[in-house]
Amino acid sequence: MKSFFSTFAFLVAVILSPFATYSQVLESVPDGNYLVTVEVNGASQRLNLKVQGNRAKCVKSSDSSLARVEGQFQPFRGPQYGDRAFVARFRNGLGSQVWIFRSDGSVAIREVPDRGEQQSAIPVKNDSIEPPKTK
Repeated sequence: MKSFFSTFAFLVAVILSPFATYSQVLESVPDGNYLVTVEVNGASQRLNLKVQGNRAKCVKSSDSSLARVEGQFQPFRGPQYGDRAFVARFRNGLGSQVWIFRSDGSVAIREVPDRGEQQSAIPVKNDSIEPPKTK
């Protein structure tokens, strides 16, 4: 019987492990660089934001009007987004946004107010505004 429970516990852990990161509560936006794709005046633009301690600052952008973007994040809790969403309040080129972290680390971005733009962010290792090459 003891062997049954050990095997059962192992199987539950194996089945649930892919979902563990998704259910993890984020207390703050993970530090690092994010390649952000936004729509500005109907055109897709990219900027690289460096996040540290829930504060963000643009380090590189495809549009000079976004070069001075900076802001901060606050947790946004609610039944629609769970425990993995943050309100971003930006200055100097971007308005307020809601960042919703997905299980793979990417971010769905919704403008406030949302006009249906397709905006997103992905964590990157450097300050490039070019998407990482896929293997």
